[in-house]
Amino acid sequence: CSVEYYLPLHFPGTVEIGSVVSHIGRTSYTLIQAVFVKDRCYAVAEVITVLIGPETTKPVPINTELRTTLEEISLDA
Repeated sequence: CSVEYYLPLHFPGTVEIGSVVSHIGRTSYTLIQAVFVKDRCYAVAEVITVLIGPETTKPVPINTELRTTLEEISLDA
């Protein structure tokens, strides 16, 4: 996980979060999220999510349904 902060935010306040999938692998995907107030970007985060089997606690392949959903919000869509 990495986060880049560009500007301070203050509480209370309202933000919008933009999300996009930047990479889809066999067992993981990378999600990029940005925090906006109006049209200014305040922070960007990149997170790698690995799917883990509940019984084995080892990585498992991304199923077709999830892969389709991730592809719909990917940078390549």
